[in-house]
Amino acid sequence: MNEKSSSMFSVAFAVPWCCVLPAGLAVFGLAGTAAMKIIVMKYMPFMLGLSVVFLGRANYLVHIKKQGNRVSHIVVWLSTLTAVGLGFYWV
Repeated sequence: MNEKSSSMFSVAFAVPWCCVLPAGLAVFGLAGTAAMKIIVMKYMPFMLGLSVVFLGRANYLVHIKKQGNRVSHIVVWLSTLTAVGLGFYWV
């Protein structure tokens, strides 16, 4: 082994990976969170419109056309309640 490869090899073991790896993952996590926040804020009107269409259709089928069983009524009700709550949160 020459001196250069020996020093590179020793540096790899000298670095405290128990601290570097979690710190690196945390930085990537923060960058991913920031990117998702930007994407969500940019496409929020589109996603809001899409959710209104899908939830409107689900409520129409469950409440007006009387389709679906008891579980689908509960799922549609909870989804609508959650969407309204998130709508007030984002606005």
